[in-house]
Amino acid sequence: LLSWQIDGSAHIVQDDVEILLRPGDVAIVDGRRSMQVAFPNDVCRIVAKLPARAVERRLPGLLRSHSFAFTPKGPLAEVFFS
Repeated sequence: LLSWQIDGSAHIVQDDVEILLRPGDVAIVDGRRSMQVAFPNDVCRIVAKLPARAVERRLPGLLRSHSFAFTPKGPLAEVFFS
């Protein structure tokens, strides 16, 4: 799953990984595994289901950690924020 935080914050826990998303942050988590998601306030976010095997081929680190977050920069940020 790809989660793009537009407004507010989200707290995601999957396995031993804790992610705090703030506006502009993006997380990729393994939707096949259990997770906990909490929203302390109102949020606006976009969530997209991605084909897991295709993502794992392109991001092999996901096979070890199952989730990660980042703040887009450069050309990728332009795609997200334009």
